Amino acid sequence: ESIAIRESYLQAATFVGRQAEKDRLSKALEQAKSDSGSAWLVSGESGVGKTRLLDEIGTQALVQGAIVLRGQGIEDVGGSPLQLWREALRRLIFTAPLDDLAIAVLQALIPDIERLLGCQVPPAPELNGVAARQRLISTITTLFSGQSQWVLLILEDLHWVEQGLEILQQLTRLAPRLPLLIIGSYRSDEESSSVEQLSMMEEISLNRLSFAEIEALSTSMLGQVGEKPEVLALLQRETEGNAFFLVEVVRALAQEAGRLSAIGQTPLPQQLFPQGIQTIVQRRLARVPQGAVPLLAGMAVAGQQLDLNLLPLLADTTNTTMLMETWLATCAETAVLELFNGNWRFAHDKLRAGILDSMPTSTREVWHQTIAQHTEQVYPDDPEQAATLVYHWHEFGDFAKECHYARIAGEYAQQQFLNEAALDYFSRALELTPIDDLLTQFELHMAREQIYHLQGKREEQQVALSTLGQIAADLAAQQGVDKRTEVSLRLANYAEATGDYPAAIAAANQARRVAQGSNDKQNEAASYLAAGITLLRQGNYEEAQSSLQKSLQTARTHTFASLEADSLRWLGVTAFDTGQLEIASQYYAQSLPLYERSKNKQGESAVYNNLSAIAFSQGNKASLAGLSKTDQVFGVAGGVGFAGVEPT
Repeated sequence: ESIAIRESYLQAATFVGRQAEKDRLSKALEQAKSDSGSAWLVSGESGVGKTRLLDEIGTQALVQGAIVLRGQGIEDVGGSPLQLWREALRRLIFTAPLDDLAIAVLQALIPDIERLLGCQVPPAPELNGVAARQRLISTITTLFSGQSQWVLLILEDLHWVEQGLEILQQLTRLAPRLPLLIIGSYRSDEESSSVEQLSMMEEISLNRLSFAEIEALSTSMLGQVGEKPEVLALLQRETEGNAFFLVEVVRALAQEAGRLSAIGQTPLPQQLFPQGIQTIVQRRLARVPQGAVPLLAGMAVAGQQLDLNLLPLLADTTNTTMLMETWLATCAETAVLELFNGNWRFAHDKLRAGILDSMPTSTREVWHQTIAQHTEQVYPDDPEQAATLVYHWHEFGDFAKECHYARIAGEYAQQQFLNEAALDYFSRALELTPIDDLLTQFELHMAREQIYHLQGKREEQQVALSTLGQIAADLAAQQGVDKRTEVSLRLANYAEATGDYPAAIAAANQARRVAQGSNDKQNEAASYLAAGITLLRQGNYEEAQSSLQKSLQTARTHTFASLEADSLRWLGVTAFDTGQLEIASQYYAQSLPLYERSKNKQGESAVYNNLSAIAFSQGNKASLAGLSKTDQVFGVAGGVGFAGVEPT
């Protein structure tokens, strides 16, 4: 019998056991069809059969007319920290209408969404980290909520997912009111803090197969041969009910006997896998043509999922001469690789882990270097690959390159509103930055301080500000680079956020004095602006207006358009708070074209929000309706132009 025929019997074996678990999920399927969804978490050790159970439920859902979406957590994650959702969303965008704002927001996860949908949309308005993160989550949940067809969402290997679980948490809350069934899986033998965030999901724990279930699976694959006591004894002894190892034992016995039906006709070995998974890997690789093995090793270092753009370069490196289509088909026939959800991957993470464990450290390090170099070549200046490059350069030991890409990865994570991931990358870059590179240290500490501010972590922010002050003093003394104004402005921002208005004004005044001393007109204007905003918070309108006018004058004189726009807007807020609605409107009208020319969508949104507040105060319903529609275009969250909205 050919390998292909043998594999068809092994992979198409009857689904055995798990009846209680399957019944619970089948019932959940029926409830989801009636707009009463739920969220489940299937746990169990590696190889126990989680994926097979999910495949059964997925097939059942497809037959019943569901949209079946899949995502998978990946070990050694590179690229977007939200990759878990990418493939699912790439399918879902075709099944519900999307407005321009939703398309622009989803572009952070699906860079080619405009090509997929055949449209072009303006960029989404810029928001601060927390608001932007909430907008992304809201857009995704709205996409799921807007489906007319019921949906099964399968998310595997959640133990490897560190980012993006907030989306899953929100969908879990919404599922009972939607035609949505969510089933996730995770390995209980893998340490992970991620699963602690999923306590709202109902858990199903899979144990190893019982002896009766081992007998049923053996019979399904081997027929009457599978019922022989000596065969069953070997399967029980070698696998202890682990489904992955059970199939591997049958595969190995068939290979030695020549065909499945010949198993048991000769004396069975006492032990098949003396070295566990390593023996399995060696047996699998022994079936792969020798010329295909080196490339397989390189792809194992690259990751669980194959990057077909890297494949030709790695083939050249390993002198692999067979066509790539042939190589993929050959590895699939020997059950080393498989095509899953449109992507090639290792058939089981145990196989990849076994290949890596059998590889000498020095060989693996060289592979990491090669893969990093090819990634730079295939994806030049692509920030989405920065995390991948951090990992490979770290494993190779090139810490200068790791530092370089860690900073880029941090900035990219910030853009996707993943503040914790950004902090991790910035912190790693700091560890690798030379102690005498004070300017880079300053910039990295500044990036961390801004994240702490957005997160409301005031203690960490205070420590970061203290460090920034020390580095700024060293920069001034050793290199003549003056960063004290920037630190003072951040101190003013911190004090204003914590309600310490006297300290905020003092810091803003200190920033102004330093800026004036160094003839730094831009930061001088920024200092007047910071002081004016704080004075406004205190209700000191006269002094606030004076400080904001000085900011405006300085910004206009030196053509700092962004500061000019901000100064005009805050002067408008001051006028509004003092009941001068017409003057407030004039200030807003002057600031709007400045924001438009600089493409500052956040500023535009704030102005339209404030104009809506004026229209509401004046009872101007016509203006209010028009402004509210405009605000929706810019993505201002919740209730713009209605009672309770204050100018900002």
